[in-house]
Amino acid sequence: MDFPGKDVSDGACDAPAFQEMVRSREPVTLGEAKRYAMTLDESQDGFCGCYQVRHTSCPGCPLGVCPVLALGGCIWIPTFCICTCKDAHPQHGASSCVDLKGNHFSLYKVDAEKGTLAFFAENECVGDKGDDAKAACYFS
Repeated sequence: MDFPGKDVSDGACDAPAFQEMVRSREPVTLGEAKRYAMTLDESQDGFCGCYQVRHTSCPGCPLGVCPVLALGGCIWIPTFCICTCKDAHPQHGASSCVDLKGNHFSLYKVDAEKGTLAFFAENECVGDKGDDAKAACYFS
């Protein structure tokens, strides 16, 4: 993906196409979400709020409402009983963690204008797709 304002030359596409995918709730990849988050500045970093959650396999069916809370440097998602923290390499609009069972959770801001977040989950024992992992659901 190619996003204006920052050098993210390791991809190929454009920000409007990415935003259209997010707004139509198509599953984006973790790599695309990372590259988009690199374009965000500190003012676009917030996660707190009450979000409607939609799974990417059935985007027209809301799963419910979920609060997302900031606690210190971590993001708590009580509905999913997980807590993610700022990445080791600080990046605006990104938070992740790995639990004791090898589950990797990531939350990325994928549409700063609308405040949409993408949630990614993987288990390293089952097979790690890395940057090719697709968003499991959107918080909007």
